Amino acid sequence: SLSSDAAMWHKRRRREMLEKYGNAIRPLETDSGSYKIGIPLLVLTNLTLLGLSIAAKHMSYLQLFALSVFPGSICSLWQLQILHDNLHGTLWSKKRKRILQEDKQKNSSFYKPLSNVLSSIRTKKMKKKSSNTTNNSSKLRDRTLFWGSMPSVFGYYLYLKFGHLTHHKNLGDSQSSSLKELFDSDQSNFEDGDVLFVAHRMNLEGEIGPTIPLSKDKSITMSISKSGFKAWEQTRMIRNGLLFWSSFLFERFMLVLNDSFIVTTTGR
Repeated sequence: SLSSDAAMWHKRRRREMLEKYGNAIRPLETDSGSYKIGIPLLVLTNLTLLGLSIAAKHMSYLQLFALSVFPGSICSLWQLQILHDNLHGTLWSKKRKRILQEDKQKNSSFYKPLSNVLSSIRTKKMKKKSSNTTNNSSKLRDRTLFWGSMPSVFGYYLYLKFGHLTHHKNLGDSQSSSLKELFDSDQSNFEDGDVLFVAHRMNLEGEIGPTIPLSKDKSITMSISKSGFKAWEQTRMIRNGLLFWSSFLFERFMLVLNDSFIVTTTGR
């Protein structure tokens, strides 16, 4: 299998849950959609963030800090979670796709006694119709992800588009999704985008990164998240919380600097 051992464990766990609670779980996968609540909430969230970002021009540093805690942080979390549901296909309704699949099954049974030619023509039409529906659903998710992630300096679009789905495939694989592999990779998709976040609070296997060249013969390998986590002490909760907050904030600042200056000037 191309998936890691940890990812395969989750696949087996899902299969076991479906076997045990299939009647309760399957309708959630085939019929459910949270768009009636999720889309209005996403619009409200983004308008709130947009309004706060415009109003921030006239605020003091104390006001900025207060609004970043509430409601800024809550809106940012809502935005991430709703877009996460969209990425996994649980935001928009799936009923239309299910109805097409059921129609395909019924029509296949109906045309069974007829000639192979008519059956083949009908099957091709249904496949094309199903394919169009799948493509339209994919486009809708992509557009929701792109426009729904505005405005955000945290890069929710980049993370969800290029880093999150691979996380489910490479979960726990220190060979293909270590910090070193992520920073050295030339792929458009991260091998495991979640590694960049959990490194601030988990002891990960594999080598760290990035490696920064200082001269022709010298270089330095460092990790903001790893350095912060190494300084944690088991019984000192406040110290650990401050280290987590400061390392995460500094890394976000560096990412914003990278996205707004380096990427825009180099195109990479």
